Amino acid sequence: MFYECTKWFLLSFLVLNSLLFLQYFIDGKNLLDDDLLKIFFRIKNETPLTIPISTFLAVLFAFSFLSKNNELIALDSTGISTFFILRPILILALVSTFVNLTFFDYKKSSNEFFNGDRGAESFSKKKFYSFRMILKKQNRTWFLKSYDLKSKLTEQVYLYQYDEEGNDIFRIEAASGKRTNNGWVLNNGRFLGFASDEGFPILENNSITWKVKKSISNKEFSINSTTPRFSKNFEILELNHILDDPTPFALLKLKPNDMSLFSISEIINTFPNSNSQKLYPYKYRRAQIKCNFASSFFAVICALALIFWKQSSSKGAIIGLSILFSILYYILFSACQALGEKGILYPWFGACLPFLVFTILASFVLFSKR
Repeated sequence: MFYECTKWFLLSFLVLNSLLFLQYFIDGKNLLDDDLLKIFFRIKNETPLTIPISTFLAVLFAFSFLSKNNELIALDSTGISTFFILRPILILALVSTFVNLTFFDYKKSSNEFFNGDRGAESFSKKKFYSFRMILKKQNRTWFLKSYDLKSKLTEQVYLYQYDEEGNDIFRIEAASGKRTNNGWVLNNGRFLGFASDEGFPILENNSITWKVKKSISNKEFSINSTTPRFSKNFEILELNHILDDPTPFALLKLKPNDMSLFSISEIINTFPNSNSQKLYPYKYRRAQIKCNFASSFFAVICALALIFWKQSSSKGAIIGLSILFSILYYILFSACQALGEKGILYPWFGACLPFLVFTILASFVLFSKR
């Protein structure tokens, strides 16, 4: 039994990954110029998704042939428990789970090994373009034309500081800048200071200082005015009191499916607002990846339930039913993913719900046929 399941597992695994390989040619990927190692890592991130499917097909075809030869009926007539047959199948599930963990790299997805895969470079060397960074707790908003994760250099910076009521405190436009351990250094720009309760900010010695108001009645310090009270061009501006990190906001430009578990967790853990709607797709993807590690056992239970439910059916009927249930599973899977990425469903609940529904149904069938 274990030999038959292993044979079908390897065959299914090779066929599915061959289809993944051919998909790159269909999508117009030029793999002829890449070496075999690059090709391997290009499909490596999608390989874990084929392992539970391969396990499902292996159990399905192995038991179909046993059923066709009436071997299942013979085993049942001898008084052997149905669950006795599960022993080699559970071994297969454990082996496929180990293979799943081996192929999956926690720290790197396939597109992080080589530049150009799906248009994404290595995250540590990638340059992100045109994104916004909103820090509600600090009442600051950034607009960055580009940001290099490795050098921490940026081009065309816009920085807006507000008070609690949303009124302008200062605005900065700079041609370039760099984030350092001590803060930000901006180059070649213009600074605008607005009146506030504390006075208004000005530039002195390449840094921001405050001109304190002398009298509430002084028109110079009228608050809620859209007219800046201070305007000056600068060559260098040091913002040592501002340590804002654009990295998690830059990574939001990438799709969750193109990122590793490590990178997704980094975004979630470092993002200033942990309850932000922007994190919903990443939280769902993280839960989905972790749930996938136990999917081989789920595939085994569903395959066995399908076999024992239709022992007397032909192999074609069983395969047809497997396709039908696969479509139903895909519909439920897609619906949960759509709801989970929008935050309507809790990430872990949405990721586990398809597995739970079909596992409960399959377990009911198995126990009823015991």
